[in-house]
Amino acid sequence: EQRRLREERVHEQVQHSRAVGNVDRTTTSNTRVHEQVQASRAVGNADSTTIRNTRSAPRSSPNKTISSSLPGGQRSRIPPPARVAPVTSSSLQNTRYDGVDDDELNWRLDSYAMLSDYTIIVRRALPGPHAPDFEVDDANAIDFSMDAGNPKLDSYYVHKAMIAVGSRRSELLGRRIREADSTTRPDGHSSDVNVHETIMLESAADAMGIVLDFLYYPDKPLEMNIHNAVPLVYLGKRYKIRALIEQSEEFVHSHLESTNAIHFLLDSYLYQLDDILSRAIDVTAANLGATLDFNPIYQLPPELFRRIILSKDFNCDSGLLSLIVYSYCGEHHAEDIDVEYLREITKQRLMPEIDSKVALMLLKFYVDLIFADDENCDIMDVLVGDSLMQRCIAVAAKHWQGEVYEPLMVDSEFNESASPMKRRLPAHEPTAIHRALIISH
Repeated sequence: EQRRLREERVHEQVQHSRAVGNVDRTTTSNTRVHEQVQASRAVGNADSTTIRNTRSAPRSSPNKTISSSLPGGQRSRIPPPARVAPVTSSSLQNTRYDGVDDDELNWRLDSYAMLSDYTIIVRRALPGPHAPDFEVDDANAIDFSMDAGNPKLDSYYVHKAMIAVGSRRSELLGRRIREADSTTRPDGHSSDVNVHETIMLESAADAMGIVLDFLYYPDKPLEMNIHNAVPLVYLGKRYKIRALIEQSEEFVHSHLESTNAIHFLLDSYLYQLDDILSRAIDVTAANLGATLDFNPIYQLPPELFRRIILSKDFNCDSGLLSLIVYSYCGEHHAEDIDVEYLREITKQRLMPEIDSKVALMLLKFYVDLIFADDENCDIMDVLVGDSLMQRCIAVAAKHWQGEVYEPLMVDSEFNESASPMKRRLPAHEPTAIHRALIISH
């Protein structure tokens, strides 16, 4: 009986020990799972699938760590997973999902990347009767600039919101864009006119990029100099950009001076900007006597030359003026001058004295113009009391020996020369002109 009781107690102890062992193992497994979850949360990269697999893993799994297997009964810790490097802008610099770099809105970059919704096409042309706006129905009447046999084209891919909105906007393009967007076609869709084609002179086309920068970047200074200032004024007026007109006109007014007046004069005449042209003419006229290089003056059209001579600010020595007038009219624009034009710019109040070097040549040119106007006229009757004739004769008589007699003596020696080369190359340059005067009379 005692043996039976001992066996029952031993059996109960064994059962109790087994129950306690199962509880310990379950607690240990749960503790490891809890530690894994905490470790995963600590690194911010918990893997729920791994946790589930860990919970259902069999007890014999090699991943399970038993404290008794370590020296001194030390408990094992599951190694934490590798920490993932944080995502930074530098790590994503070359791996954009949309394939586009982080550039700011810009008309110079690829139209696809910048999502441009409007195109400006500029065709370059040379000066002509239809310049500077080239508003003509027949394009064949325009002399276009060519590149390898093809007209030069500049294409700009821009954004409507940048060129048609804001204080620096183009009022012209803004109106056209809004009118096009409000137009509906028969199929009910909005008009797809998103292209602006235009023709302009070379210097205006060169400045078009500066205009777009002005529209896009309010804080960027306007890149202006004496070479592009007038084209920028023109573009501001053409595209109705008020802020550009104000800044470019202010630049012209503050920089126009005697040394560059002729440059502003030519550009403003080319772009038909009368305000700038009038000021440039007055500055040129006021400093004509101090001019060192007259070649730009000689290249002016007769209309501009006349306006300079008749300017209210005109300031030039009378003798020098006679040299300038004869050189311009007689040597550079003889085919464009008529008798009334010459009389107007050689009036007594403008040219009281004539330089002796050109007195007879100017008189000869004047007489030729009279005959060109009426070849059957009686020249002596026409010249009776003529102021220009009297001034020319007076100075020729006063300087007869130096300007008439001596050149004629040189002519006499020239005619006696037997050298054909010398006949082709006169020893005294004015003598040929004087000889022509004598023969004509």
